[in-house]
Amino acid sequence: LIAIHGLGGGCITTWKHKRTEQTWLHDMLPIDLKGVRVWTYGYEADVAFSSSTTRISDFSNTLLQHAKNKEVGKQVRHSSRRIIWVCHSLGGIVVKKVAII
Repeated sequence: LIAIHGLGGGCITTWKHKRTEQTWLHDMLPIDLKGVRVWTYGYEADVAFSSSTTRISDFSNTLLQHAKNKEVGKQVRHSSRRIIWVCHSLGGIVVKKVAII
């Protein structure tokens, strides 16, 4: 499972409960989905709509390279595992861009 945050979020803070400080992706999801492996992807979402030269396509390219080169890519290529994308806000647009690259 790869989780991608949205605007104003972070790779951990988006998925963390404010009161209990539990990160449901890491702390609770594996209880219900045995064997799930969780990877969160962080990027500077706040610059996506600023005057920065960083664009959504840059985030998408970086995500794709990380997914291919990191352990998650190796696990998917050498097994029957598939990637489940969990996206919030701008994270969904980043993943859509990955799909068309």
